This record gives sequence, C-alpha cells and structure tokens, in this order.
Amino acid sequence: MQSCGWYGTLLRIILLLILLALPSASDCKWQDLEDLEHTFTTGDSRRAGVNRKDVYGEGETAPYKCSIGYLPSSSSPPSDVATCRNGKWERPPNSPLRCNPKNCGHPNRDGSFANGRLNQHVFSFPREVNFTCNRGYHLVSQDGTPWESYYRFYCQADGTWSYPTPKCVEVICPQPNPIANGQINVGTRRENSTVQYTCNPGYAVDGPTERRCTNDAKWEGNDPTCERGCHPLSPLLHGRIIGDTGDKVYKIGVTVIYDCDDGSKTTVKCIEPGRWVPEPPTCSAKTTPATPKPKTSSTTSTTMHPPPSQCSPLSSPTNGKLFSAGGFGVNASVIFSCDEGYTLRGATTLVCRPTGAWDPPTMPTCTAPPPWIIILSVCLAVLASLVICCLGFFYIMRRRRRRTPPPRAYRRQIRKPGPYDAMSNDEVARLGKPFPVTSL
Repeated sequence: MQSCGWYGTLLRIILLLILLALPSASDCKWQDLEDLEHTFTTGDSRRAGVNRKDVYGEGETAPYKCSIGYLPSSSSPPSDVATCRNGKWERPPNSPLRCNPKNCGHPNRDGSFANGRLNQHVFSFPREVNFTCNRGYHLVSQDGTPWESYYRFYCQADGTWSYPTPKCVEVICPQPNPIANGQINVGTRRENSTVQYTCNPGYAVDGPTERRCTNDAKWEGNDPTCERGCHPLSPLLHGRIIGDTGDKVYKIGVTVIYDCDDGSKTTVKCIEPGRWVPEPPTCSAKTTPATPKPKTSSTTSTTMHPPPSQCSPLSSPTNGKLFSAGGFGVNASVIFSCDEGYTLRGATTLVCRPTGAWDPPTMPTCTAPPPWIIILSVCLAVLASLVICCLGFFYIMRRRRRRTPPPRAYRRQIRKPGPYDAMSNDEVARLGKPFPVTSL
C-alpha cells in the first residue's frame, strides 16, 4: 500500500511539471514571429535572430527583421519590435519597417536571348521564369548543351539567377549514320524533315524505313539495318496470310499461304536473293452465288481446290508456353500451359480441323491471380506461423513445469503411509512397538 501511494505522488509531480512547462494561452512563441510576414503587404518579414527566447509572456517584446531574399525599403529601419498580446504577436501601428523582395534584373538584359519569349515579367525573389522558343528552334544552355526539362530558372535569395540565361538555336539534326547494304535519302535536317532508308536487292529494312527530325535536334527512333531476306508482306484485302509473323525481315526459305475469301489459296516462298516466289497475289471480294439456271445439255466444269494442309501458326500466350508435337498440320493438337502463379483461361488443347480452322477458335490466355488473393495468402501464412510458435511455447513451458522437482523443505514432509497413521501415541505405546517419527 505504501508503494502505491509513493507511485501516485510521483505521477502527480510529473504531471505538475508538465503543466508548468507548457506555455499559457497568453504566451507567444518565438517561431510564431514568422506569421508576421503575412501582415506586410509589400514583402516578407521575419524574426531578427537576436536575444532569442522560446516563449514570451504577455507584453514582452522581440525584435524582427526582413527575411532572407528581402531588403528593407529605402525609408525603413533595418529591424523593428513586435509585442506579445493575448498569445499573438503584434507589430506596432504604422510600423516603419517595409520589406521588398530582391530583384535579379531582366534575364535578357544583354539581348542574347532571341527567337523566343519569356512567360514571366516579374524578376524578383523567388519568381521563376520559363522560356519558349519559336517554331524551328529549341532551347539550349549558354555552352550549347541541351536545356533539360528539370532545370529551374528562378531568382535566388542573393539576387542572382539560378542559371545563366539560355538561348534558342535553330533545330538542325545531325547527319544520319550510313546503313550497310543500303542507302539513305535525307532532306534539310531541320525540324520535321525526314530521312528514308532503302536496302540493296536481296536485303530488307529491319527497323523504321523513315525517321523524323524532332524539336530537340534528334532523329526519332533507332538506326535501322539491312538484313538478308525478303521484305515484309503488305496487308491482304479479302483474305488472310497464313504464317505471316509480322517480322520486318523474312528469312530465306520461309513460306506463307495466301488464303482468299473466294476460296483460292496460293503458297508463296522467300528465296534467294531475297524475293517472294511467286509474286504475292491479290484477292477478289467474295461474290454472292447467282440463282441456278435450269439444266441444259451443255456440260459445265467446276474448279476443285485442294483441302488445306495446315492451320494458321500459333504463338505462345503471354506468361505461358505452347507445345505441339505434330506442328500445325491437320488433326494436330496444341497444348497450352501457364507459368507458375498464372491461371489458364480458355481451352488447354486446340485441334486443327481438316477445314484449316482451330477448334475451339479462341486461343487461351494466362492471367495473374487477383492481388487480394496474394495478400490473403501472406496473411494466412503469417497467422499460421504465429499459432505454431505459441503452441510450441506453451508445450515447452508445460514440460518444464512437470519436470521441475518440488522444493527441499516440501520433500522432507512427504512420507509413506504406515500402520500407525490412524493411532494415537498412547495406542502405539500399548502395542509395545517403537513409534516411527518423521522429522518435519
């Protein structure tokens, strides 16, 4: 009981000290002098940084002056005094201190910035200025290096600009690199001009065939190359191209099938020196069959087309794999599987029918599990680990408690029950037998 009273007294003393340390509602804080900047209509004002105290009482005064980046006006004193009134700082009525921001001057005072414009016309602290160049020009630093988008051109507290004034120069892209086994055709190299790439016979362009000069004086995209093979196939109207992978260059020996809507099929092969044989055909629109006329004695011939030998090639799904032992021929089966952690949506097996179509016609996809399943799995794993740890801890503590021997004093009191336990001392004496005595 005495210890509880001692702890209560100590707690009351600590609470009293905390209350004494807290400022009262009528006190003012030193850092609150910064709020005075909002009372000056012509600039910023802050504490002077001298004779500092953390807390000021009612009626006490503290000096303050213009903050960094501001200067007193020509008719103002260098500092002034604020008074603490009802927990707030008040500046004297008609205070003579007026702070004006430092001026960095016009960025184009020497006239070096041309062929562009400034979007700001106030050049004092802490204003920021952005530059915009006319069409066909781009912004660079004074040393000619590119002007990066993260550069901030602003008036600093010391009255200087953060960077030298940039300049606008005409956009001229560099001469494009030559292309092996091909030619380039370049224009003026000014903004929006283009360069075209062509390859020698037997070669095809792998990459863009045309690139544009951008506003930052760079050619868009990467340099193409001329690779041995056939050029890409043009889109086919009224039909489809079986085996077309959309590559920029087709290797020698590749074959594709032109399957027209009217039922005709043509096999085209890429051969040396990089040309398609025969020439890729065109397909005609499928016509509606006319109404059959009455039979006459004349004999008509019907063109029979051979059945397709394979179905269109398939590719592995994203985050998955494709397996086909028989390729993509008729009656061949293709099996799909997904990477670990992804679920297959759709049929696992597609079969190539004699009609040249896959059954089912839709290719499956591999999808990732929803995020909430992953989060739930992690939470359940953590919870299971905690439960196992707790059960193991209680099991060990219980085993230790069973194996711990009783205290020595307790062991000395334990004895085996004897025949004299239920008799008194007189009864035992009458029996004429010694009385077993156990030391306690």
